[in-house]
Amino acid sequence: MLTRGQAVDRLMKLVADGRALAIVERDAHGQVFYEVATFSSWKVRAAATVHGILPQNHRLFPTFEGISGAASNRVRHYIGALTGLAESIETGLLDELETQIVEKVSADDLAVAQEAFDSSGTNLSFVAAAVLAGATLERALRRKCEGLGIDILRPNGDRKAMNALIDALRAANAISPLRDRQMKVWAAIRNDAAHGDFDKFNRGDVQGFLRDLPAVLAELA
Repeated sequence: MLTRGQAVDRLMKLVADGRALAIVERDAHGQVFYEVATFSSWKVRAAATVHGILPQNHRLFPTFEGISGAASNRVRHYIGALTGLAESIETGLLDELETQIVEKVSADDLAVAQEAFDSSGTNLSFVAAAVLAGATLERALRRKCEGLGIDILRPNGDRKAMNALIDALRAANAISPLRDRQMKVWAAIRNDAAHGDFDKFNRGDVQGFLRDLPAVLAELA
Protein backbone atom coordinates (compact mmCIF):
# COMPACT_ATOMS: atom_id res chain seq x y z
CA MET A 1 0.00 0.00 0.00
CA LEU A 2 1.33 3.44 -0.90
CA THR A 3 1.56 6.01 1.85
CA ARG A 4 0.65 9.61 1.13
CA GLY A 5 4.34 10.51 0.90
CA GLN A 6 5.12 7.66 -1.48
CA ALA A 7 2.24 8.63 -3.76
CA VAL A 8 3.43 12.23 -3.87
CA ASP A 9 7.04 11.18 -4.53
CA ARG A 10 6.06 8.92 -7.42
CA LEU A 11 3.86 11.55 -8.99
CA MET A 12 6.50 14.26 -8.75
CA LYS A 13 9.11 11.91 -10.25
CA LEU A 14 6.80 11.52 -13.24
CA VAL A 15 6.42 15.27 -13.47
CA ALA A 16 10.19 15.75 -13.47
CA ASP A 17 10.68 12.99 -16.05
CA GLY A 18 7.94 14.46 -18.23
CA ARG A 19 9.58 17.86 -18.21
CA ALA A 20 12.92 16.24 -19.10
CA LEU A 21 11.61 14.39 -22.17
CA ALA A 22 13.94 14.98 -25.10
CA ILE A 23 12.39 16.80 -28.06
CA VAL A 24 13.69 15.32 -31.32
CA GLU A 25 11.61 17.38 -33.73
CA ARG A 26 9.38 20.44 -33.87
CA ASP A 27 7.14 21.07 -36.87
CA ALA A 28 6.16 24.37 -38.50
CA HIS A 29 3.12 24.66 -36.24
CA GLY A 30 5.15 24.29 -33.06
CA GLN A 31 4.12 20.66 -32.49
CA VAL A 32 6.89 18.83 -30.65
CA PHE A 33 7.87 15.18 -31.03
CA TYR A 34 9.68 13.25 -28.32
CA GLU A 35 12.14 10.37 -28.54
CA VAL A 36 9.78 7.44 -29.02
CA ALA A 37 11.15 4.89 -26.55
CA THR A 38 11.50 7.34 -23.68
CA PHE A 39 8.11 8.90 -24.35
CA SER A 40 6.39 5.52 -24.49
CA SER A 41 8.05 4.44 -21.26
CA TRP A 42 6.93 7.63 -19.51
CA LYS A 43 3.31 7.16 -20.60
CA VAL A 44 3.21 3.56 -19.40
CA ARG A 45 4.77 4.47 -16.04
CA ALA A 46 2.39 7.39 -15.66
CA ALA A 47 -0.65 5.24 -16.35
CA ALA A 48 0.53 2.50 -13.99
CA THR A 49 1.22 5.01 -11.22
CA VAL A 50 -2.13 6.75 -11.50
CA HIS A 51 -3.99 3.43 -11.64
CA GLY A 52 -2.14 2.39 -8.47
CA ILE A 53 -3.18 5.57 -6.65
CA LEU A 54 -6.66 6.43 -7.88
CA PRO A 55 -9.47 3.85 -7.64
CA GLN A 56 -11.49 3.76 -10.85
CA ASN A 57 -14.55 5.16 -9.06
CA HIS A 58 -12.67 8.24 -7.85
CA ARG A 59 -13.94 11.51 -9.27
CA LEU A 60 -10.48 12.41 -10.65
CA PHE A 61 -9.86 9.10 -12.43
CA PRO A 62 -11.35 10.24 -15.80
CA THR A 63 -8.79 13.07 -15.91
CA PHE A 64 -6.03 10.52 -16.51
CA GLU A 65 -7.82 7.86 -18.57
CA GLY A 66 -6.06 8.74 -21.84
CA ILE A 67 -2.55 9.11 -20.49
CA SER A 68 -1.21 5.77 -21.75
CA GLY A 69 -2.00 6.73 -25.36
CA ALA A 70 -1.39 10.45 -25.09
CA ALA A 71 -0.05 12.39 -28.07
CA SER A 72 2.95 14.59 -27.53
CA ASN A 73 0.81 17.74 -27.52
CA ARG A 74 -0.96 16.45 -24.38
CA VAL A 75 2.17 16.05 -22.27
CA ARG A 76 1.97 19.51 -20.74
CA HIS A 77 -1.67 18.89 -19.86
CA TYR A 78 -0.85 15.65 -18.05
CA ILE A 79 2.18 17.14 -16.32
CA GLY A 80 -0.14 19.79 -14.93
CA ALA A 81 -2.71 17.20 -13.89
CA LEU A 82 -0.07 15.01 -12.20
CA THR A 83 1.29 18.06 -10.37
CA GLY A 84 -2.17 19.02 -9.20
CA LEU A 85 -2.90 15.49 -8.00
CA ALA A 86 0.38 15.36 -6.07
CA GLU A 87 -0.24 18.74 -4.44
CA SER A 88 -3.81 17.82 -3.53
CA ILE A 89 -2.66 14.61 -1.84
CA GLU A 90 0.21 16.35 -0.06
CA THR A 91 -1.94 19.18 1.32
CA GLY A 92 -4.73 16.89 2.48
CA LEU A 93 -7.34 17.99 -0.06
CA LEU A 94 -7.84 14.34 -0.93
CA ASP A 95 -7.76 12.84 2.56
CA GLU A 96 -10.38 10.29 1.56
CA LEU A 97 -8.00 8.95 -1.09
CA GLU A 98 -5.86 7.05 1.43
CA THR A 99 -8.92 5.18 2.61
CA GLN A 100 -9.86 4.36 -0.99
CA ILE A 101 -6.35 3.09 -1.68
CA VAL A 102 -6.59 0.79 1.33
CA GLU A 103 -9.99 -0.44 0.20
CA LYS A 104 -8.62 -1.09 -3.29
CA VAL A 105 -5.66 -3.05 -1.92
CA SER A 106 -7.86 -5.03 0.44
CA ALA A 107 -10.22 -5.90 -2.41
CA ASP A 108 -7.28 -7.03 -4.53
CA ASP A 109 -5.91 -9.18 -1.70
CA LEU A 110 -9.30 -10.77 -1.12
CA ALA A 111 -9.60 -11.54 -4.82
CA VAL A 112 -6.20 -13.25 -4.77
CA ALA A 113 -7.11 -15.18 -1.62
CA GLN A 114 -10.38 -16.34 -3.18
CA GLU A 115 -8.56 -17.34 -6.36
CA ALA A 116 -6.08 -19.40 -4.35
CA PHE A 117 -8.92 -21.07 -2.50
CA ASP A 118 -10.95 -21.79 -5.64
CA SER A 119 -7.98 -23.39 -7.37
CA SER A 120 -6.94 -25.53 -4.42
CA GLY A 121 -9.19 -28.52 -4.91
CA THR A 122 -8.41 -31.09 -2.22
CA ASN A 123 -4.74 -30.22 -1.74
CA LEU A 124 -3.25 -27.79 0.77
CA SER A 125 -3.19 -24.78 -1.55
CA PHE A 126 -6.04 -23.29 0.50
CA VAL A 127 -3.39 -22.62 3.12
CA ALA A 128 -2.21 -19.69 0.98
CA ALA A 129 -5.75 -18.32 0.98
CA ALA A 130 -5.79 -18.42 4.79
CA VAL A 131 -2.49 -16.52 5.00
CA LEU A 132 -3.64 -13.85 2.52
CA ALA A 133 -6.99 -13.40 4.21
CA GLY A 134 -5.27 -13.13 7.58
CA ALA A 135 -2.90 -10.47 6.29
CA THR A 136 -5.85 -8.47 4.95
CA LEU A 137 -7.63 -8.67 8.29
CA GLU A 138 -4.53 -7.70 10.26
CA ARG A 139 -3.98 -4.62 8.08
CA ALA A 140 -7.60 -3.57 8.65
CA LEU A 141 -7.23 -4.04 12.41
CA ARG A 142 -4.08 -1.93 12.52
CA ARG A 143 -5.75 0.83 10.54
CA LYS A 144 -8.82 0.79 12.79
CA CYS A 145 -6.60 1.06 15.87
CA GLU A 146 -4.64 3.93 14.37
CA GLY A 147 -7.87 5.75 13.54
CA LEU A 148 -8.96 5.44 17.18
CA GLY A 149 -5.59 6.53 18.53
CA ILE A 150 -4.76 3.05 19.83
CA ASP A 151 -1.05 2.17 19.83
CA ILE A 152 -0.28 -0.62 17.36
CA LEU A 153 3.25 -1.15 18.68
CA ARG A 154 4.52 -2.99 21.73
CA PRO A 155 6.90 -1.23 24.16
CA ASN A 156 9.92 -2.74 22.34
CA GLY A 157 8.77 -1.24 19.03
CA ASP A 158 7.51 -4.46 17.48
CA ARG A 159 4.05 -4.58 15.97
CA LYS A 160 1.32 -5.95 18.21
CA ALA A 161 0.02 -9.39 17.24
CA MET A 162 -3.44 -9.70 15.79
CA ASN A 163 -5.02 -10.89 19.05
CA ALA A 164 -3.60 -7.88 20.88
CA LEU A 165 -5.14 -5.56 18.29
CA ILE A 166 -8.48 -7.32 18.67
CA ASP A 167 -8.28 -7.04 22.47
CA ALA A 168 -7.52 -3.31 22.19
CA LEU A 169 -10.51 -2.72 19.93
CA ARG A 170 -12.80 -4.71 22.21
CA ALA A 171 -11.58 -2.71 25.22
CA ALA A 172 -12.45 0.46 23.31
CA ASN A 173 -15.93 -0.95 22.52
CA ALA A 174 -15.09 -0.65 18.83
CA ILE A 175 -16.10 -4.26 18.12
CA SER A 176 -18.70 -6.58 19.56
CA PRO A 177 -17.96 -9.69 21.67
CA LEU A 178 -19.14 -11.78 18.71
CA ARG A 179 -16.64 -10.13 16.34
CA ASP A 180 -13.95 -10.47 19.01
CA ARG A 181 -14.44 -14.25 19.14
CA GLN A 182 -14.83 -14.61 15.38
CA MET A 183 -11.67 -12.67 14.54
CA LYS A 184 -9.64 -14.59 17.14
CA VAL A 185 -10.69 -17.81 15.46
CA TRP A 186 -9.51 -16.36 12.14
CA ALA A 187 -6.25 -15.21 13.73
CA ALA A 188 -5.64 -18.76 14.90
CA ILE A 189 -6.31 -20.08 11.39
CA ARG A 190 -3.88 -17.58 9.90
CA ASN A 191 -1.21 -18.39 12.48
CA ASP A 192 -1.64 -22.15 12.04
CA ALA A 193 -1.39 -21.73 8.26
CA ALA A 194 1.71 -19.56 8.54
CA HIS A 195 3.44 -21.96 10.96
CA GLY A 196 2.63 -25.17 9.10
CA ASP A 197 0.10 -26.55 11.60
CA PHE A 198 -2.21 -27.73 8.84
CA ASP A 199 -3.94 -30.34 11.02
CA LYS A 200 -5.49 -27.60 13.16
CA PHE A 201 -7.81 -26.23 10.47
CA ASN A 202 -9.41 -27.39 7.24
CA ARG A 203 -10.73 -26.20 3.92
CA GLY A 204 -14.16 -25.52 5.37
CA ASP A 205 -12.68 -23.22 8.02
CA VAL A 206 -10.96 -21.14 5.33
CA GLN A 207 -14.12 -21.09 3.22
CA GLY A 208 -16.02 -19.55 6.13
CA PHE A 209 -13.21 -17.08 6.74
CA LEU A 210 -13.35 -15.85 3.14
CA ARG A 211 -17.15 -15.76 3.11
CA ASP A 212 -17.52 -13.59 6.21
CA LEU A 213 -14.40 -11.43 5.97
CA PRO A 214 -15.80 -8.76 3.59
CA ALA A 215 -18.54 -7.84 6.08
CA VAL A 216 -16.00 -7.53 8.89
CA LEU A 217 -13.70 -5.37 6.76
CA ALA A 218 -16.64 -3.08 6.04
CA GLU A 219 -17.29 -2.71 9.78
CA LEU A 220 -13.62 -1.91 10.42
CA ALA A 221 -13.41 0.67 7.63
